[in-house]
Amino acid sequence: MNRELRPRTLEAHGRLWGARARDWANFQEGTVRPVFQAVLERTRVGPGTRYLDAGCGSVMAVEMAAAHEAEVSGVDAAESMLSIACAEGRLPPRRSGGAAVWKPRWHGSVALLTALKSLLPSAPAGAPGPFVLSDETILRQFAADAGLEPIEVFDVDSPRIYADETAALRGLTSTGNAVRAMEQIDEKLVTQAYARAIGPFRQSDGSYRATAWFRRLLARQLA
Repeated sequence: MNRELRPRTLEAHGRLWGARARDWANFQEGTVRPVFQAVLERTRVGPGTRYLDAGCGSVMAVEMAAAHEAEVSGVDAAESMLSIACAEGRLPPRRSGGAAVWKPRWHGSVALLTALKSLLPSAPAGAPGPFVLSDETILRQFAADAGLEPIEVFDVDSPRIYADETAALRGLTSTGNAVRAMEQIDEKLVTQAYARAIGPFRQSDGSYRATAWFRRLLARQLA
């Protein structure tokens, strides 16, 4: 197993992903709901499952697991994400290890841990583009390097659907990657680039629907 220590990015990602937490919760998180549903179904989350979502954001996946009667908790680097959930009457945030968490009501190991939005393997040197990160071989090696046994790699159709251009742009610019780009380049230029990119996906009623798919990796801890 590769145990080389990597630079810690908790503070940086907490700031970036927390900068526009409300827009993420209102406009963007729902666009990946089919991914959350597919993972929960694939892993047979049900009554009594001890479920932890690492990088839970504004906790849509956690809520969905709770609806399946799982025992749930979540952890995220962006406290502002969890403060939204707290304000809306969900589990109260606590502090642990520098990240905002919902403290589980149980003790001991978890049966299922997901990192639905928070982990990405590094692209190999000279890789042609970001989509190489969805390569099945790379994903399986990513799990193996972490001391896990890859079980299954599967694709999920998850179209990006927005009510109008304002919703689309607020959603797309809410991610940590977008915030970082706006800091390094210019907010207006980044927003204009998104507006051009989504133009072809405008529907007759003014909404936007862009085809998207996500590749998910299921793995388990080695005995």
